[in-house]
Amino acid sequence: MATKLMTRKNGKGAYLISVYRGKGKPYYYETWNIPDGWSKTAIKRGLKKAEMDAIARVKSGEAMTRSDKKEKERLEKEAQDRALTLKKYVETIYMPSKEITVAEHTRTSLQGIFRTHIFPVLGDSKMVEIKPVAINALLLNMQKNGKKHSTVVKVYNTLNNLFKNAYLDETIPGNPMGKIARPKATKAEKTVREIDAFTIEEINYIKDCAEKEPLKWRALLNLFIDTGCRRGEALGLTWDNVHSESLEVRFEGNLCYTPDRGVYVDTIKNGKARTNVVTEHTMQLLQDLHKEQLRDAVISPYVFTQDVRGGAMHPDSPSRYIPKFCKKYGLPECRPHKFRHSFISIAITNGADIASVAAIVGDNIDTILRIYTHADEDSKAKAANVYQMALANGRK
Repeated sequence: MATKLMTRKNGKGAYLISVYRGKGKPYYYETWNIPDGWSKTAIKRGLKKAEMDAIARVKSGEAMTRSDKKEKERLEKEAQDRALTLKKYVETIYMPSKEITVAEHTRTSLQGIFRTHIFPVLGDSKMVEIKPVAINALLLNMQKNGKKHSTVVKVYNTLNNLFKNAYLDETIPGNPMGKIARPKATKAEKTVREIDAFTIEEINYIKDCAEKEPLKWRALLNLFIDTGCRRGEALGLTWDNVHSESLEVRFEGNLCYTPDRGVYVDTIKNGKARTNVVTEHTMQLLQDLHKEQLRDAVISPYVFTQDVRGGAMHPDSPSRYIPKFCKKYGLPECRPHKFRHSFISIAITNGADIASVAAIVGDNIDTILRIYTHADEDSKAKAANVYQMALANGRK
């Protein structure tokens, strides 16, 4: 398109240079200010150069209207989005956005899911080209290769959040996860009991066996049994939150570990501190542990310490100790969280109301209803008896 130029005086000390591309309003214009002290010849020469520079900028695309700039930026973004791989999007956009919205251990867990399960399959695929069939293939292959249902669901949830984020920030024109159903457990997994919990007899046997163990492990095992607390909550317990007179402990922190940060205290899950009652025996063990620390000159705010220097116990320590404890005393292999399952399961199947159990363990009622309300034969019979008694009383 032919380019035309029009220049006119703009006040005493400047010229307005307008560049036209066809008819109508000027395509681009700029003001050239006359430098102080210039002669007429210098001004004429300088103005001519400014005009030529303006035309050159228009022809090269450097100078353009606002609408053209927006259109150029839109086209550039579309080109970038077309070339943006899933891995690049996660590393440059998605994960940085999580730095201020999720806890550090959650970010570390997310990074592990991407690195282990998602990047090897979809990492080099362009975000705009990833179709539901590719995502379904990833999830189905995980199931075929024997991955746990909980792991497959974590990958599904991670991808669901990822593509929702990409759709909302207009990286992709549509969300492929909208056509993918949440993975269901395989037939083999459905036959396995969903919640792995100790029986009442096993809990009592554990308490007896714990009496033969070192004091700090005795105290920790009984704390797990009494409160159903999470591992990080127990290890984040401080002495100023142990109240012997009222037999109460207050969980306010969650001890975590990530390779980048090491051991640190984060906010408690759900952000709600809670106070739990323990037995006299457990409180006595905690008091004895405090006396032992003072005797050994262990100065620490934490109830459970890693060594004589008073550092908080590493979150992995109970996870290493408890399986060895179970093997030593002929118990099924387990992890610390099994004590939490056991507390909730035993409490519910023996008549405790779900709202109270949820408050004690720091979970929401929906989670308790969805995961823990499996009933054993005794509780089923008990519920049937209550129903029959209600009918019988109604006839009187």
